[in-house]
Amino acid sequence: MADDNTIPKPGTEADLISQADRIETQENQRYESGLGTLSSAFADSQAVFKQGLDQDLLFSRASDAVGARAKSSVESIRRSLGSRGLNANSGAAQGLMSRSMFSQQGQLIGADRDVAIEDRKFRQVNAATNFANALNLAGYTSQPVSGARLETSQNIFEGNIAREGIASAAASQRYAAKKNKQGQIGGGILGMAGKI
Repeated sequence: MADDNTIPKPGTEADLISQADRIETQENQRYESGLGTLSSAFADSQAVFKQGLDQDLLFSRASDAVGARAKSSVESIRRSLGSRGLNANSGAAQGLMSRSMFSQQGQLIGADRDVAIEDRKFRQVNAATNFANALNLAGYTSQPVSGARLETSQNIFEGNIAREGIASAAASQRYAAKKNKQGQIGGGILGMAGKI
């Protein structure tokens, strides 16, 4: 149990400063806890933002779609050749296959381009989000720490100055009243002496 001498009396300057210390400590602890949480979340988000899109996975998906269309095209060409009774080695068959291959190659080039454009958009969005997150973190870190003790100390200081001013004014009034009384007594004595 704390010694009675260490517990300040309620309403005293020591009590006010002690309360301000407790408030300041708690406010600063909450600030540090919030900053720690925010900094950790920001660091985690940085790792995610730096990853970007998996271009290989996107291209693989696009090339699968191109391959499925190519397979369907080849089957369509076979049916067309078969229904017309054309030889698979004929010039017409070779021309149809060449067009199909060029189309497939163009689709793969287009898929590669689309993946690059999507990755660029993704990185731009991530950069903007990352910048906004950095601004939020900077705004939080620039908040002032608790000034509870400073404000309390200033209020006590100003109160002491006001109290000293009141005490000085009261002392001046007492002194003036005393001198006034002495002057009245002296004036009364002189007035009586003049009558004698």
